[in-house]
Amino acid sequence: NIDSGATIANSGTATGFGGLASGDVIPADDGSVGAPGLSFADDADNGLYRIGANNFGVAVAGAKAMEFHAIGAVTAPLQPAFNATSTANQASATGDGTTVTVVFGSERYDINSDFDGVSTFTAPVTGKYLFHFSVRTDDTVSGTNDEGATAIVTSNLGYNQVFNYGVLTEGNSGAERIYWRMSVQCDMDAADTATCTIIIKGGTKIVDVRNDNATTFSGMLVV
Repeated sequence: NIDSGATIANSGTATGFGGLASGDVIPADDGSVGAPGLSFADDADNGLYRIGANNFGVAVAGAKAMEFHAIGAVTAPLQPAFNATSTANQASATGDGTTVTVVFGSERYDINSDFDGVSTFTAPVTGKYLFHFSVRTDDTVSGTNDEGATAIVTSNLGYNQVFNYGVLTEGNSGAERIYWRMSVQCDMDAADTATCTIIIKGGTKIVDVRNDNATTFSGMLVV
Protein backbone atom coordinates (compact mmCIF):
# COMPACT_ATOMS: atom_id res chain seq x y z
CA ASN A 1 0.00 0.00 0.00
CA ILE A 2 1.25 3.49 -0.84
CA ASP A 3 -0.36 6.32 1.10
CA SER A 4 -1.82 9.27 -0.76
CA GLY A 5 0.85 11.95 -1.23
CA ALA A 6 3.78 9.60 -0.58
CA THR A 7 7.04 10.28 -2.44
CA ILE A 8 10.05 8.17 -3.34
CA ALA A 9 13.44 9.96 -3.22
CA ASN A 10 15.97 9.28 -5.96
CA SER A 11 18.76 7.69 -3.95
CA GLY A 12 20.06 5.03 -6.24
CA THR A 13 18.64 1.80 -7.59
CA ALA A 14 15.16 0.99 -6.30
CA THR A 15 14.21 -2.64 -5.70
CA GLY A 16 10.97 -4.51 -4.99
CA PHE A 17 8.90 -2.70 -7.60
CA GLY A 18 8.39 -5.51 -10.12
CA GLY A 19 5.20 -6.08 -12.08
CA LEU A 20 3.07 -9.21 -12.20
CA ALA A 21 4.62 -12.04 -14.15
CA SER A 22 2.71 -14.55 -16.24
CA GLY A 23 1.00 -17.08 -13.97
CA ASP A 24 1.05 -14.85 -10.89
CA VAL A 25 -2.17 -14.53 -8.91
CA ILE A 26 -3.51 -11.90 -6.57
CA PRO A 27 -4.74 -13.78 -3.48
CA ALA A 28 -7.68 -12.52 -1.49
CA ASP A 29 -8.94 -13.29 1.97
CA ASP A 30 -11.86 -15.74 2.18
CA GLY A 31 -13.97 -13.03 3.72
CA SER A 32 -17.58 -13.58 4.72
CA VAL A 33 -21.03 -12.71 3.49
CA GLY A 34 -20.95 -9.53 5.57
CA ALA A 35 -17.39 -8.61 4.59
CA PRO A 36 -16.44 -10.27 1.27
CA GLY A 37 -12.79 -10.95 0.52
CA LEU A 38 -13.10 -9.08 -2.78
CA SER A 39 -15.27 -6.03 -2.27
CA PHE A 40 -15.47 -2.32 -3.07
CA ALA A 41 -13.91 0.57 -1.17
CA ASP A 42 -17.20 2.47 -1.17
CA ASP A 43 -19.44 -0.59 -0.67
CA ALA A 44 -17.64 -3.09 1.54
CA ASP A 45 -20.56 -5.51 1.99
CA ASN A 46 -20.84 -6.21 -1.77
CA GLY A 47 -18.49 -8.62 -3.54
CA LEU A 48 -17.15 -12.19 -3.68
CA TYR A 49 -16.36 -14.42 -0.72
CA ARG A 50 -15.25 -18.03 -0.25
CA ILE A 51 -17.80 -20.33 1.40
CA GLY A 52 -15.77 -23.55 1.29
CA ALA A 53 -13.76 -25.82 -0.98
CA ASN A 54 -14.65 -25.05 -4.63
CA ASN A 55 -17.60 -23.03 -3.37
CA PHE A 56 -17.96 -19.24 -3.39
CA GLY A 57 -20.73 -16.70 -3.12
CA VAL A 58 -21.77 -13.24 -4.22
CA ALA A 59 -22.82 -10.89 -1.42
CA VAL A 60 -25.19 -7.97 -1.95
CA ALA A 61 -25.78 -5.62 1.00
CA GLY A 62 -24.30 -8.25 3.31
CA ALA A 63 -26.65 -11.05 2.18
CA LYS A 64 -25.93 -14.08 -0.02
CA ALA A 65 -27.46 -13.26 -3.39
CA MET A 66 -25.83 -16.07 -5.38
CA GLU A 67 -23.87 -19.23 -4.64
CA PHE A 68 -21.65 -21.27 -6.96
CA HIS A 69 -21.53 -24.88 -5.77
CA ALA A 70 -18.75 -27.43 -6.26
CA ILE A 71 -21.00 -29.54 -8.52
CA GLY A 72 -21.46 -26.60 -10.90
CA ALA A 73 -24.93 -25.64 -9.69
CA VAL A 74 -25.75 -21.95 -9.24
CA THR A 75 -28.44 -20.87 -6.79
CA ALA A 76 -29.93 -17.46 -6.09
CA PRO A 77 -31.58 -17.67 -2.66
CA LEU A 78 -32.94 -14.11 -2.82
CA GLN A 79 -34.51 -14.50 -6.29
CA PRO A 80 -38.16 -13.35 -6.06
CA ALA A 81 -40.56 -16.32 -6.16
CA PHE A 82 -43.86 -17.26 -4.50
CA ASN A 83 -46.53 -19.97 -4.31
CA ALA A 84 -50.00 -19.34 -2.86
CA THR A 85 -53.15 -21.43 -2.46
CA SER A 86 -56.81 -20.68 -1.86
CA THR A 87 -58.19 -21.08 1.67
CA ALA A 88 -61.85 -20.08 1.26
CA ASN A 89 -64.59 -20.87 -1.27
CA GLN A 90 -65.80 -18.02 -3.45
CA ALA A 91 -69.41 -19.22 -3.65
CA SER A 92 -71.64 -18.24 -6.59
CA ALA A 93 -68.87 -16.05 -7.91
CA THR A 94 -69.54 -16.30 -11.66
CA GLY A 95 -71.57 -18.18 -14.29
CA ASP A 96 -73.37 -15.13 -15.62
CA GLY A 97 -70.36 -13.46 -17.23
CA THR A 98 -69.02 -11.90 -14.02
CA THR A 99 -65.22 -11.54 -13.94
CA VAL A 100 -63.84 -12.77 -10.62
CA THR A 101 -60.43 -11.99 -9.14
CA VAL A 102 -59.34 -15.20 -7.46
CA VAL A 103 -58.35 -14.93 -3.79
CA PHE A 104 -55.42 -16.92 -2.38
CA GLY A 105 -55.21 -16.76 1.40
CA SER A 106 -52.24 -19.00 2.18
CA GLU A 107 -48.61 -18.67 1.08
CA ARG A 108 -46.44 -21.76 0.88
CA TYR A 109 -43.45 -19.47 0.36
CA ASP A 110 -42.85 -15.88 -0.70
CA ILE A 111 -39.20 -15.00 -1.25
CA ASN A 112 -38.81 -11.20 -1.02
CA SER A 113 -42.45 -10.77 0.19
CA ASP A 114 -43.85 -9.55 -3.14
CA PHE A 115 -47.25 -11.32 -2.88
CA ASP A 116 -49.78 -9.52 -0.67
CA GLY A 117 -51.24 -12.72 0.82
CA VAL A 118 -54.59 -12.16 -0.91
CA SER A 119 -54.53 -11.87 -4.71
CA THR A 120 -51.81 -9.54 -5.96
CA PHE A 121 -48.12 -9.95 -6.86
CA THR A 122 -46.06 -6.75 -7.25
CA ALA A 123 -42.89 -6.88 -9.34
CA PRO A 124 -39.90 -5.72 -7.26
CA VAL A 125 -37.73 -5.01 -10.33
CA THR A 126 -38.19 -4.69 -14.09
CA GLY A 127 -37.85 -8.03 -15.86
CA LYS A 128 -39.55 -11.14 -17.24
CA TYR A 129 -41.77 -13.08 -14.80
CA LEU A 130 -43.08 -16.62 -15.24
CA PHE A 131 -46.51 -17.30 -13.68
CA HIS A 132 -48.68 -20.39 -13.32
CA PHE A 133 -52.38 -20.23 -12.41
CA SER A 134 -54.63 -23.19 -11.58
CA VAL A 135 -58.23 -23.01 -10.36
CA ARG A 136 -61.04 -25.45 -9.68
CA THR A 137 -64.68 -24.46 -10.25
CA ASP A 138 -67.87 -26.29 -9.24
CA ASP A 139 -71.52 -26.03 -10.36
CA THR A 140 -70.66 -25.33 -13.97
CA VAL A 141 -73.55 -26.79 -15.92
CA SER A 142 -72.91 -28.42 -19.29
CA GLY A 143 -75.15 -26.96 -21.99
CA THR A 144 -75.95 -23.90 -19.88
CA ASN A 145 -72.54 -22.49 -19.09
CA ASP A 146 -70.93 -22.72 -22.51
CA GLU A 147 -67.81 -20.56 -22.35
CA GLY A 148 -65.17 -19.55 -19.87
CA ALA A 149 -61.79 -17.86 -19.68
CA THR A 150 -58.93 -17.54 -17.27
CA ALA A 151 -56.48 -14.66 -17.28
CA ILE A 152 -53.33 -13.45 -15.61
CA VAL A 153 -53.70 -9.68 -15.62
CA THR A 154 -50.72 -7.35 -15.22
CA SER A 155 -50.80 -3.57 -14.87
CA ASN A 156 -50.23 -3.07 -18.59
CA LEU A 157 -51.53 -6.25 -20.25
CA GLY A 158 -53.93 -9.17 -19.83
CA TYR A 159 -52.96 -12.72 -20.84
CA ASN A 160 -56.14 -14.68 -21.58
CA GLN A 161 -56.98 -18.32 -22.20
CA VAL A 162 -60.52 -18.97 -23.50
CA PHE A 163 -62.37 -22.28 -23.39
CA ASN A 164 -65.61 -23.62 -24.79
CA TYR A 165 -65.90 -26.27 -22.14
CA GLY A 166 -69.20 -28.06 -22.68
CA VAL A 167 -67.23 -31.21 -23.54
CA LEU A 168 -64.88 -30.78 -20.57
CA THR A 169 -67.41 -31.08 -17.75
CA GLU A 170 -67.18 -33.91 -15.29
CA GLY A 171 -70.55 -35.09 -13.97
CA ASN A 172 -71.15 -35.04 -10.24
CA SER A 173 -74.89 -35.10 -9.45
CA GLY A 174 -75.46 -32.06 -11.62
CA ALA A 175 -72.59 -30.09 -10.06
CA GLU A 176 -69.96 -30.00 -12.78
CA ARG A 177 -66.32 -29.67 -11.77
CA ILE A 178 -63.64 -28.18 -14.02
CA TYR A 179 -59.92 -27.62 -13.48
CA TRP A 180 -58.49 -24.60 -15.32
CA ARG A 181 -54.75 -24.07 -15.81
CA MET A 182 -52.54 -21.60 -17.61
CA SER A 183 -48.89 -20.52 -17.64
CA VAL A 184 -47.43 -17.37 -19.14
CA GLN A 185 -44.25 -15.31 -19.14
CA CYS A 186 -44.94 -11.62 -18.60
CA ASP A 187 -42.89 -8.49 -19.27
CA MET A 188 -43.25 -6.32 -16.16
CA ASP A 189 -41.81 -3.05 -14.94
CA ALA A 190 -40.92 -2.51 -11.30
CA ALA A 191 -44.12 -1.93 -9.25
CA ASP A 192 -46.36 -3.54 -11.92
CA THR A 193 -48.94 -5.91 -10.42
CA ALA A 194 -50.33 -9.30 -11.47
CA THR A 195 -53.61 -10.97 -10.48
CA CYS A 196 -55.62 -13.99 -11.65
CA THR A 197 -59.19 -13.84 -12.92
CA ILE A 198 -61.82 -16.27 -14.17
CA ILE A 199 -65.07 -15.66 -16.04
CA ILE A 200 -67.78 -18.18 -16.97
CA LYS A 201 -70.64 -17.21 -19.28
CA GLY A 202 -73.95 -18.53 -20.46
CA GLY A 203 -75.90 -19.28 -17.29
CA THR A 204 -76.75 -17.94 -13.87
CA LYS A 205 -74.37 -16.87 -11.12
CA ILE A 206 -74.00 -20.23 -9.39
CA VAL A 207 -70.41 -21.21 -10.18
CA ASP A 208 -68.07 -21.58 -7.18
CA VAL A 209 -64.32 -21.01 -7.10
CA ARG A 210 -63.11 -23.75 -4.77
CA ASN A 211 -60.50 -23.66 -2.03
CA ASP A 212 -58.35 -26.72 -2.49
CA ASN A 213 -54.83 -27.53 -3.64
CA ALA A 214 -56.00 -27.25 -7.25
CA THR A 215 -56.47 -23.48 -6.85
CA THR A 216 -52.96 -22.03 -6.82
CA PHE A 217 -50.96 -19.06 -8.06
CA SER A 218 -47.18 -19.15 -8.38
CA GLY A 219 -44.50 -17.10 -10.07
CA MET A 220 -40.86 -16.15 -10.21
CA LEU A 221 -38.48 -13.65 -11.76
CA VAL A 222 -36.74 -15.31 -14.72
CA VAL A 223 -32.96 -15.05 -14.46
